[in-house]
Amino acid sequence: MKKTITLAMLSGLLAGCGNNQQTGTTQTSPAAPSPGTKADYVAQMMDFSNQLSELKPKYFELQSKLTETQTRLTNLLKFAHVPVEVKKRNAAIRNSGFVIQVENLIAKKLPVKVTVQSPTFGTTKDYDLVLDPARIEEPPGEIGWLQGWKAAPGDIVTVSSEGYEPSHFKINDNP
Repeated sequence: MKKTITLAMLSGLLAGCGNNQQTGTTQTSPAAPSPGTKADYVAQMMDFSNQLSELKPKYFELQSKLTETQTRLTNLLKFAHVPVEVKKRNAAIRNSGFVIQVENLIAKKLPVKVTVQSPTFGTTKDYDLVLDPARIEEPPGEIGWLQGWKAAPGDIVTVSSEGYEPSHFKINDNP
């Protein structure tokens, strides 16, 4: 709106530039202004202003659609489960239970919260891990006796991460 008013004022000023106050005469402009004249530039500015006015609603419509699509995509990702695999291995120290291994399945670092629950003893413990990307040859995140948990068959492991639905696993007797 401000640009339109400014352009209209500029147009009026430039149109008045043809008046010669010293002689009292007014220059007449040709029917079609020659390229490069002030009137031509004013006409171009007015044309650009009109084009901008026509494009603004389309811009805002597309911006709204983009925001809506981004929101829908975020909601879709939120309902996907945490992309991890949970395994177990025998602890290196005898009679120390199992070690729970949490492996990242995506190609970027993944911060997770691992909640381990023992239905047998009625205990629960939380661990915060940052899992390396899937393609890196680093060991998976581990929770075992050294971390304060002696994993046993029947333990329930819940892995959660921002933007995902939690994944649930149960430690079984099988190797």
